[in-house]
Amino acid sequence: MPTSTGKTRATEMVIRAAFVSERTSIAVVVAPYRALCYEIARDLKLKFESDGYQVNQLSDAIQQDYLVDFDDFMRLGIVTAPHVIVVTPEKLLYVLRHEESFMENVGLVVYDEGHQFDSPTRGVTYELLLTSIKALLPSSSQTVLISAVVNNAAQLAGWLLADQSKVVSDSNSQTARHIAFTTFQEQAAGQLRFESAIRGEQEFFVPNLVQHHRLSGDETPTHFPTADSGSIALYLGLNLVRQGGVAIYVRAPDSASKIVRDAVEIIFPRASSLPTPRSWADEREVNALTRLYEENFGDASFLTKAARLGLYAHTGDTPEGIRLAIEHAMRESLIGFVVCTSTLSQGVNLPIKYLLVTQLQTGERPIQTRDFQNLIGRAGRAGMYGEGTVIFTNPRLYDERATKPGAWRSAKALLDPRKAAPTSSALLNLVRPLKDRFGTQELTDLSVVEVLDGLVDQPEHLFTRIDELLLDIEDHRFSAEDLRRQLGERLGCIKAVECFLMAQLAAMEASEALIGVSRLAISTFAFHLSTPKQQEDLHYAFLKIWGRIARKNLSPETKARYGRGILGLVDAIAIDLFVQDKLFELQLAETSQDLMDVVWEFIVQSEAGKKLRRLEPATSTRTLANEWIEGKPFKVIMDTLVGSGTQIRWGQGTRELTFDQVVDLCQDQIGYRTSLVLASIASAFEAITVSSESQAQTLGLFNRLLKMLKYGLGRWEEISVYEAGFSERIIAKKLCATIPKGILGVDAAKRALLQSRSQVTSILEDYPSYYLSVLDSL
Repeated sequence: MPTSTGKTRATEMVIRAAFVSERTSIAVVVAPYRALCYEIARDLKLKFESDGYQVNQLSDAIQQDYLVDFDDFMRLGIVTAPHVIVVTPEKLLYVLRHEESFMENVGLVVYDEGHQFDSPTRGVTYELLLTSIKALLPSSSQTVLISAVVNNAAQLAGWLLADQSKVVSDSNSQTARHIAFTTFQEQAAGQLRFESAIRGEQEFFVPNLVQHHRLSGDETPTHFPTADSGSIALYLGLNLVRQGGVAIYVRAPDSASKIVRDAVEIIFPRASSLPTPRSWADEREVNALTRLYEENFGDASFLTKAARLGLYAHTGDTPEGIRLAIEHAMRESLIGFVVCTSTLSQGVNLPIKYLLVTQLQTGERPIQTRDFQNLIGRAGRAGMYGEGTVIFTNPRLYDERATKPGAWRSAKALLDPRKAAPTSSALLNLVRPLKDRFGTQELTDLSVVEVLDGLVDQPEHLFTRIDELLLDIEDHRFSAEDLRRQLGERLGCIKAVECFLMAQLAAMEASEALIGVSRLAISTFAFHLSTPKQQEDLHYAFLKIWGRIARKNLSPETKARYGRGILGLVDAIAIDLFVQDKLFELQLAETSQDLMDVVWEFIVQSEAGKKLRRLEPATSTRTLANEWIEGKPFKVIMDTLVGSGTQIRWGQGTRELTFDQVVDLCQDQIGYRTSLVLASIASAFEAITVSSESQAQTLGLFNRLLKMLKYGLGRWEEISVYEAGFSERIIAKKLCATIPKGILGVDAAKRALLQSRSQVTSILEDYPSYYLSVLDSL
């Protein structure tokens, strides 16, 4: 089903049918991104409110907090009303590995945006999750996978459902979509050349595209826009926003920051006649968003200045609370201009009429046709706009189509959904040869099996061998950096497979386990897609990985515990050794900060701390973490780091920190990656120590520290309010002033906030309307 054809409505109907027919009282919706999980949960709550169905979203913290949230059906599967659980793949995999019986009473599983199998970052986790669920679901349960961009649905259904006939597809879109290319070939003022999106449709052009604005002052640039695709996109967006929502797509957060920074520091101060997006936005919402930016980043930040103009960056480095507020404001047509990365294609519904594409990349890689189709599906959403327009703003694409036909053909191919590559499997990377940075030529000096053996047995030796091989290779398309990236992705696959095998085969005897390994390899989507040679290599890879596990002679309990994590065998063993070495200090800890003193340096030196180790001086990592978990605004964190002389290593030198980097270090590195290590440390501590009141107290400290690192908040009340839906640190802290101290848990926080509704409303009236909508949904 193409994007914008009613997949959300289809999900609602499938769930409603399952509940009304009494086939089940528990449905699980798996969505790949936290923001999408929230949107799905919110929409389903509204749809099912009058039916009495309960809709709950599991937090994505890697800990067993779901026992509190869902005690009514986790306990013996007893439910008081039909429940819908909305969850990310990573959290659901964590739940299944701790509570395998969780799926016994689930009668419906819906995978939204279900094309994640070949995602470089989460594809292996996603595939192994579905492989696990396939084995655990009762035969009477229903499985539904929904995607706008799966070209090989029958093949996927043949694996997931063992029945290729159970495919429902529709290639019709409910909105018209126009495609245009910017060109300056025939006119100095430029044109928009509209290409036919439908066979037989008349092509046309719009002349006099650009009226150059002379910028005051003598510094460069002297005119706006320049020939840069980002500058042209900004110009077009400023002229189009009065007619509907505008999104500028860029490949990376730093590209988004450049466009926004140039707008507020170069363009608008020197071209006072230019209209701002604020002119066509809701005044109250712009002021509220500006306040939120100011409290997070300070009044002098270019992000705050841009918010005041009605211009917003929407990237992976945007704080979660601000991202949610921007998405809500766009959805409600309260604002109309965002500059975004591939976050735009992550399934969140935004009413965009004009999508301005500056680059044909996502990160450092060329964007794939399937991802591009998902991206342009944001333009002209059904029920929001009757049509959408996609404009390529790099004029060289069209103007150089004769001299550089490759780029032109690539751009045109992105527009044809029939040319999208079939959904593949990231797990297949284990049995594919290493390639050059363009993905066109294989590195023939190392076979697939040699790479597998090296990664499992001696990865550092393999990395050294790669460096040596490159000395003899004159082809510059091969680079050490890119080959190391490919090897790193394969190491991630191996870790995921290790955990999968240990979780599935922990209690088996050696001979039985070998049969189990073969069975599990055959059960994967990767095996289903493979050639006979790849199947042989994949089987070998699983056996090779299991061989390393078997040689450790681990107890069934230890294998099961390692399998519940996601860090892999080597890291799990290192964590056990660390806990044994620091056991006395861990047991002496009286506060979460005491625990932090014991574990922090180990975490920073682990793989999870790779980016944190780029900070100089090294003591800056702890300073950053302390400021984060105390709930300090990013402006205060930045000032503290700058005041202590902190810089970040860049190449052979160092650079000053940017807000994007600080947000990434806090939200992703500390909030997610270090939490994975801490969760494994807590698990090891529980396994090594004897059950006692003292152990329970220490585990409680671990649990609190996990939440502190995850959300960047220090008090239980703040954490509980945050998890209740007020996912913005500054707002969560302010709302805590309205509720009693000692509030613990989402339900308790919701009750306390509703009891103080007038005070809560008074606070939220100064903030984006998204948070008032959260209050209304409690």
